[in-house]
Amino acid sequence: LGLALFAGRAEAVSAAGGTVTNYTDAGGTNWTAHIFTNSGTFTVTSGGEIDVLVVGGGGGGGKGSQNRAAGGGGAGGVTNVSAFAVSPGNYAVTVGDGGAGSTGSNGGNGSPSSLSTVTALRGGRGADQLGQAAAGGGSGGGGSYGHKDAGTGEQGQGHDGGSAAAASSNRGGGGGGGGGG
Repeated sequence: LGLALFAGRAEAVSAAGGTVTNYTDAGGTNWTAHIFTNSGTFTVTSGGEIDVLVVGGGGGGGKGSQNRAAGGGGAGGVTNVSAFAVSPGNYAVTVGDGGAGSTGSNGGNGSPSSLSTVTALRGGRGADQLGQAAAGGGSGGGGSYGHKDAGTGEQGQGHDGGSAAAASSNRGGGGGGGGGG
C-alpha cells in the first residue's frame, strides 16, 4: 500500500481531503497534514505552497520451494517535493496498491502513487525460484535461486534489490531494495 502526504503552513493553504492532522514543528510553525492511504481527491480552496511526500506500492515477493529461495519484493519509490504550488481546485490522488506475493509462477509489481505531476514509482517484484526474474521499479526486487540478478531501483526514489547468494541448491534469496533516494 502506497501513501500520499501533503503538508502546508496552516495559515497559508486551505484544503480538504484525506485524514487531516494539525501539528506544530520545533520552530513553532503550525502545519496541516493531509494523509491519504486510499485514492481520493485533494481539494484546495485557498492556494499556496505545500510539501508533498508520495510513496508507491511495494512489490510482492517471489515463490521458492525445496531449499531454493525466492527474492523479496522491492519497496515503492519515494518522492519528496518541497514548495509545490497548488491553486484552488481538485487534485486527483492515486495511492498505489502493493503487489501480490507469488502463489504460482508470478509475483506482482506494486502500483505507482501520485498527486498531479508528483509520482512515486511502483516497487519491483521479487524473483521466483525458477519462473520470472526480479523487476526494477522505485526499488528493485531481490534475486532468487533461478534468477540471481536483482531488479534495479530508480535513482532518487529507491535502491537496487539484493542479488541471490552464490549458486548452490541452498541459495538464499536477495532482499528487495529499500525506498528513498
